[in-house]
Amino acid sequence: MLHRLRMPILTASVLLLLASATSTGVWAAERRIALVVTNQDHAPELMPLQFPHSDGRIVSAALKEIGFDVRMLRDGSVRELSQALDKFAADVRAAGPDAVALFYFSGHCWPHWSDRTNWLILNETLPEARSILDGKDVWAVMKAQERRWERYKNVIERSITKIGMPVASVTQLIASLETKASFVVVDSHLDVAEPAIVDDNPQGSGSKKAPGGLMFVTQGRPGKQAADSNDFSNAFAGALLTPGLDAQGVFKQVQVQVAEKTNGKQMPWIEDRLLTKFYFLPPRDSGPAAIPISGAANPEDRDQVERSLWKAIRYSTDPSYFRAYLEKFPEGEYVEVAKLRIEKLLASAQAQMPGEVGRRVALVIGNANYKNTSPLAHTSNDASAMAAALRDVGFSEVVEKHDLDRSAFIAALRTFGEAAATAQWAVVYYAGHGLEIGGQNYLVPIDAKLEDESDAEDEAVPVARLFARLADAKGVKIIILDACRDNPLATRSIRRGVKRGGAGQGLAGMEGETGTLIALAADPGQPAYDDDGDPSKNNSPYATALLRHIGEPRLDVRLMFGKVYETMMESMKGKQQPWIQAKLGGHELYFRPN
Repeated sequence: MLHRLRMPILTASVLLLLASATSTGVWAAERRIALVVTNQDHAPELMPLQFPHSDGRIVSAALKEIGFDVRMLRDGSVRELSQALDKFAADVRAAGPDAVALFYFSGHCWPHWSDRTNWLILNETLPEARSILDGKDVWAVMKAQERRWERYKNVIERSITKIGMPVASVTQLIASLETKASFVVVDSHLDVAEPAIVDDNPQGSGSKKAPGGLMFVTQGRPGKQAADSNDFSNAFAGALLTPGLDAQGVFKQVQVQVAEKTNGKQMPWIEDRLLTKFYFLPPRDSGPAAIPISGAANPEDRDQVERSLWKAIRYSTDPSYFRAYLEKFPEGEYVEVAKLRIEKLLASAQAQMPGEVGRRVALVIGNANYKNTSPLAHTSNDASAMAAALRDVGFSEVVEKHDLDRSAFIAALRTFGEAAATAQWAVVYYAGHGLEIGGQNYLVPIDAKLEDESDAEDEAVPVARLFARLADAKGVKIIILDACRDNPLATRSIRRGVKRGGAGQGLAGMEGETGTLIALAADPGQPAYDDDGDPSKNNSPYATALLRHIGEPRLDVRLMFGKVYETMMESMKGKQQPWIQAKLGGHELYFRPN
């Protein structure tokens, strides 16, 4: 039920702001109207939040920049939201069928389980719930699973009509408006997988179905909890400001960037009922459209727009995006970096191009039969299955290795580095023992003798060596480490150095250069399990989840790893949570393109 992590807020206020965008007349034929609603300063019994108001500022700045007349409601009551929606709808109707309507909400969205609906929670009080808490913090009561937690949930269920508004009432209202295109964006997740539009043509309402249709987007997939943060709003604002994207492209970019930012743990959800191709920033014949210069004099908005755009394009492999940034912000903070990115992209004949697959190579290693530490039951099967999966999705060269000693391990990396230098994709998958010492990660060959931590540099293979061998690769680099299934040093007497925490330690987090995605089978510092207790399974939990999704057609790699995360959370009940770190371009990348 609790969609955002509670954080304390000191004050509460209600403010309805009207602000008109004064951008150039690029969209003279259409009037763009947005209602931005943020609720964070809740009464203690409804859990205050930390980020919704800043979400609203981030999104509003981007919307004003692209020509929206933005109205803001902060910490509004149910009545105030109802009034704001009525005014919003009336203005959209008055603007005519070429209007564009956008509703954005950031705050709690809770379920009404009895009728399986979702409700936006507004700035109200609930004394009955407060008396049940008796001064205790809601979040603490929820984590403790006290009996009062069940009583609290029952009160919320009975009282939700007093403190909230159904999401369906918002979507139904906006879907009934005759517009060029309409959008409902809920910066929270849904507990219930409720359709955005229950009935396209409500009988007796006298309303018309919007000819342009409606797109409905939420911060996270139904039933998947999302954190209280600015991750979604930053991605949304940046996508709105990215030149030449249609609406579907905008929200696909939001999905990809949120998956990147949350290390694959959160994926926005989209219900697309748009009936026309709509551009927030129309393209031009010579390439992506430049962002029009806003006449707004608010320096804070201007700075926010620049930051949002830069976050959206900074890893792109399309030089036209950086040209658009320079045109928009000729004296901006990132001008020199943008010029350098353009220069490098144009100079590199191996730069990844949108939509191309090209030559794709992979190195797959499964180490199982260790000589000096515990053997692993599933790593060899995992490597064989992964190699087969990569061949199946079209990799032209897949080198499969098993039970490598240190010499063979290093030789395999050297040879693969040479092959990767001329490839457009280079993938490394490793299943076996791994460990972290002093912030450095190591992969363990089968002949390693690890009597203490100081042996790792000579006996194991530093992950840094793997990165060094891929340094000349100009295309996409994906490194998947299904390691740390237990700590090879856990049963040894550590005679020197800083003693580690034993078998509970996992790999440390890593950061690759631009064009790299790093995937770990478990969160940094956490172990990866070799099995889930089911002896009938031939693969580890992580490999099982990865094999399930890697072959899905036209699924961007960042979203694919997001699905792996969700599958793992279900199968392992949160005991093992995968992690990714991605610095990939702005274009979609698929293991299986078709």
